[in-house]
Amino acid sequence: MLRFASLSSGSSGNSYLIGYGNKNILIDAGISNKRIRDGLESLGIDAESLSAIFVTHEHSDHIQGLKVFLKKTPVPVYASFGTLSELANRECVPHELMHVVKPYESIKIGELDVFAHPSFHDTLEPFWYKVTTPEGSVAVVTDIGHVEQEMGYVLSGLRAILIEANHDINMLETGPYTFALKRRILSDTGHLSNEACGRFLCDILHDGLESIALGHLSKENNYPELALLTVKNEIDFAPIDFVSERLNIFVAGRDNVTKILWK
Repeated sequence: MLRFASLSSGSSGNSYLIGYGNKNILIDAGISNKRIRDGLESLGIDAESLSAIFVTHEHSDHIQGLKVFLKKTPVPVYASFGTLSELANRECVPHELMHVVKPYESIKIGELDVFAHPSFHDTLEPFWYKVTTPEGSVAVVTDIGHVEQEMGYVLSGLRAILIEANHDINMLETGPYTFALKRRILSDTGHLSNEACGRFLCDILHDGLESIALGHLSKENNYPELALLTVKNEIDFAPIDFVSERLNIFVAGRDNVTKILWK
């Protein structure tokens, strides 16, 4: 059975479980060790059964629980050379647990095939990940800065996706953030807006896409209801043969576990 769940998704912390057969991996460990373990337990998964953790990049909302978790459960950690270098500087991961992943490389964990794709976020060498199994593919696509056409080809044919809908542009522009921070978020190395998320989804929609989870929402510059409405509007007003009401689109919880594909 292909398993895909969000333990937490938001600007304050992110961690995702993907599993198939007797193998389970985490993508990111950006919440506390306790929350990771409690989240896994709620899904009926023992933290000790994890085979690996794949890290997208070194921002704290993606790694803050990593160091403590590894002290209790030492599992291999996969990431780019740049990300691992920063994790080493912060003493988050023991050297013996580090495994370098090259851009566009696939790592086999049992029947999980984890493909690392470069992203455009403002960190040393960030990735997003697509995971393929005998029962189809899923992907976690956040902190990507901007979309390029080639991404649509890589993400075609998915069964499920968690994709970033970080902010509402108007809320961000009129909100309390400094000008410099607003400019960073809106830049090509920042975060996808609700609108950008919806437009990109139009490029990868197909009849076999069972679940679309909107993730990494900003606490200050977005609302779940607004993200959902905006993304659905982008789909409904696009010249495509899909209607949002017939799609399984929902927001992954910031403070709770969300099952994305669990059959």
